[in-house]
Amino acid sequence: MMLLGRGLDARDNQTRQIQDAVSNVEKHFGELCQIFAGYVRKTARLRDKADLLVNEIYAYAATETPNLKVGLKNFADEFSRLQDYRQAEVDRLEAKVVEPLKCYGTIVKLKRDDLKATLTAKHREAKQLSQLEKTRQRNPSDLHIIYQAENELHRATLETTRTTRHLEETIDNFEKKKIKDIKNIFSEFITIEMLFHGKALEIYTAAYQNIQNIDENEDLEVRVIKICFSVYFLYKKQFSELGYTCPMQKNATNISGSQNNRMYTKPFFSTFSVKAYMFIISEQREQLQWQSNLFHKIQKRDSQNYLPLQTQLITVFKEHFSSESCSKDAQRKNLTLL
Repeated sequence: MMLLGRGLDARDNQTRQIQDAVSNVEKHFGELCQIFAGYVRKTARLRDKADLLVNEIYAYAATETPNLKVGLKNFADEFSRLQDYRQAEVDRLEAKVVEPLKCYGTIVKLKRDDLKATLTAKHREAKQLSQLEKTRQRNPSDLHIIYQAENELHRATLETTRTTRHLEETIDNFEKKKIKDIKNIFSEFITIEMLFHGKALEIYTAAYQNIQNIDENEDLEVRVIKICFSVYFLYKKQFSELGYTCPMQKNATNISGSQNNRMYTKPFFSTFSVKAYMFIISEQREQLQWQSNLFHKIQKRDSQNYLPLQTQLITVFKEHFSSESCSKDAQRKNLTLL
């Protein structure tokens, strides 16, 4: 009887350790599952915010000058491509990390059922042992009753031994699977993150180059050309008011009909209008040296008829180049032309 009692105590201790191990897995795997699920949700929210940012960049780029527009659109394209990889990251994390952790809810429930069956068998064995002791105390001479009680105890002991052995085997498999799954889950997590961040580094590098390739001087030239066209038409109107014919006309004369002022009309307007027109139509990237020559020619005119015109043109361009839209370097560079 003492050996049987010690065996029960040993099995109770073993069952308690198994129960603690199952409870530990249930607690920490549940926490890991919740935290990883939150991590995936945050990543998905970051993807959504990035999509909004891409849309806003596209909308802003449509309002800007050509060079800046191209640079921003290329940047937005790369950033949008990154969000495709971020979506793949979310899907993979959900499938390879969160779902395996969720499965442990069912696995732990099955192990608790095995524990419950083992504990029930042990309680039955302990109950039969107690009844056998009482029978021996009450009817020590009734061997038939004692024999029946011993048989019941023997069957209960066999059932307890069977369930305990089954529990030990399943717990061994459970521990092996737990360790293997932990290795796989964290390995998948690291691999997924490395793949994403590797692609992210590649895409961010391309996006950085797109931003660096934006040439602010080219966009400034476009802005200057627009101003030049407006000033050209202003000049055309002023010349008409002074009595000169259309600047593109081959034989231009003043009101008096003299040919002295031809040099002030055809050479200037032909050079200005043709070059500006070719710049806009062909979208070629020409330097603004011809503008500098244009302004120097205007400043050197001696004719009194050109003084109001010269002053007005220089005032318009000074106001443009001193505006907030031009940088200080651009102001210094372009004001030297005046």
